[in-house]
Amino acid sequence: MLLRHYNSAEAAESIVALGDLSTLEEATDLCKKLSDPFSADSLPLLEKARRACAEYVYIYAEGQWHVCEANDDMTWKPLSGVIAC
Repeated sequence: MLLRHYNSAEAAESIVALGDLSTLEEATDLCKKLSDPFSADSLPLLEKARRACAEYVYIYAEGQWHVCEANDDMTWKPLSGVIAC
């Protein structure tokens, strides 16, 4: 989904602007927000993901998507090397 529909800085910014999401869809207007997003802005990304019971964390950096398992120690891998489009 990220590599096919949100693979540019502008597209990544469009979904980040939505806040915490429970699902990601092909169009931003179809994405579902978390019903009870965390209010603590200062929570580190990985801790926030663990509290939300997320399996994976995604970031857009250096012109591409990266993924990290939430139970990992923040070992970021390029998403394109982990999954096929």
